[in-house]
Amino acid sequence: MLVDLGRLEQAVVNLAVNARDAMPAGGMLTIDTASVLADAGYLAQCPTLPLREHIRLQVSDTGTGMPQDVIDPVFEPFFTTKAPRSGYRVGLAMVCGIVAAAGGVSVYSEEGLGPTITIM
Repeated sequence: MLVDLGRLEQAVVNLAVNARDAMPAGGMLTIDTASVLADAGYLAQCPTLPLREHIRLQVSDTGTGMPQDVIDPVFEPFFTTKAPRSGYRVGLAMVCGIVAAAGGVSVYSEEGLGPTITIM
């Protein structure tokens, strides 16, 4: 499936901005790409993803990480852990909408371990 590169760029920028906000004292942002075959675990998270080779885009940071109760609603519009008036609160929801047409998006994080967002 073809992805609009402008919309993909918008998704990466939203993820980078969230990473910046999660690392107020600085840290490392890593953007990684690879050609991968979707495995059973990923297909369980994104059942509409076809079983074939995909381009995987991962964005990771060294921020404080997210507990499970934050990960579950993280792609919902207007969900935030930020202070009032500190953003639009639609960044990750926009990311999810942009990549849903391309395949899927998943989040891995633990408290104390910065998150990794995977787009395929």
